[in-house]
Amino acid sequence: MNRTLLGLIAAPLVPAVIALLYALHKTSSIYELIWLFASCLIAGYFFALILGLPSYYVMNKKGYRSVVSYMVLGVIIGIIVAAPFVTTKIYNFLNMVRITFHLRVLFHFFLYFQFMVWWRQYHFGI
Repeated sequence: MNRTLLGLIAAPLVPAVIALLYALHKTSSIYELIWLFASCLIAGYFFALILGLPSYYVMNKKGYRSVVSYMVLGVIIGIIVAAPFVTTKIYNFLNMVRITFHLRVLFHFFLYFQFMVWWRQYHFGI
């Protein structure tokens, strides 16, 4: 079998298997595991065809044929594909921190207001 075809077939399998192994201890539902594996494969093969195959032909035409250059290209494409998912997780975390901060500020403002009402009643008898 051609190495190019083998790489095109095997490259999307690696993240799908890693995601499956990671999720194996998180969930016990076989349907969730099948859905995760299938969605990772669909996304992986889609991006392999959209980004990987044209990049391979460009690198082959430019004369970059070493294993290291293809590994670097694979890492770059992996970062490009994974960036929206990772940044979404980071954004959700930062959003949670921001909401918590706003709730904390609101709580402190409420306590300050209560203290001022209490202080005014205590000192002025109002």
